[in-house]
Amino acid sequence: MKSKQNTILEEIYQNNKTQKQIADSLNVSESYVSQIVGKARMLRIPLKFIKGKLVCSKCEKENEHLVFHHNHSTGEYIALVCESCNRRFYKNDFEYYEGDCSNRKMHYPVVITVRISHKTKENLDKVVKVMDLPYSEMIRIILEDYLK
Repeated sequence: MKSKQNTILEEIYQNNKTQKQIADSLNVSESYVSQIVGKARMLRIPLKFIKGKLVCSKCEKENEHLVFHHNHSTGEYIALVCESCNRRFYKNDFEYYEGDCSNRKMHYPVVITVRISHKTKENLDKVVKVMDLPYSEMIRIILEDYLK
């Protein structure tokens, strides 16, 4: 059975129904529908439909339950993918691990809190925008360079 999330996205993008119509037909709140649609609008890689059906943005297979693949460091929504593809991603991005992911070593992130001035934040925002990198990647590059 197709998930409510998939049904909501298909109804909005393929059948042009309103959020209220969808909420009423699925017996869910309008805020839930709005939350799903909001996530979809923030995706870096747009939703993918084949023959009117929502499919995984990576493997293009129709799947009953797609998930929002996102960057755990920045919160950025990257793509709507099947659970199988989602487990194979690395570095919070859209590239696969090679080989069997059940045998890969898990690398847990180190969390570092850094206080920066408002001006430094503005400058960092400009660099991130120009280089088209997530903040976490930019900070990693800066730290690697600094620690050499």
